[in-house]
Amino acid sequence: MKLIFFILVFLFITSCSSYPPIKQGEEGTKTIRRVLLDNKSAFRSCYEKELQKDPDYVDECDLSFTIEPDGTVINVRLEGMKNDTLKKCIIDELNSIKFPLVENKSQIEIIQPLNFFKKD
Repeated sequence: MKLIFFILVFLFITSCSSYPPIKQGEEGTKTIRRVLLDNKSAFRSCYEKELQKDPDYVDECDLSFTIEPDGTVINVRLEGMKNDTLKKCIIDELNSIKFPLVENKSQIEIIQPLNFFKKD
């Protein structure tokens, strides 16, 4: 059984240490997307743990968080997620990500949908 974890990324801007500073506009959005996709396996691992308990488990939610000028993540929220264990795991993983510095020293608000489902 193949597991598919789709992260639909609709972002605004961000930052991380091995990445260039986050700039305003599309270039910043691409940097944020790259950081999240580079950390996708951590989110997938959270989902796979829940699949071991319930092989038919699917979930979706709206993820929102803020990136501070120094690249740290604050105010993580997962609206609509049904599973508290998965929610905690994703929040912990996201809080461990260090985004690049934000070029203009402002906070960046991120909102994106997350979908967790399996495909045979």
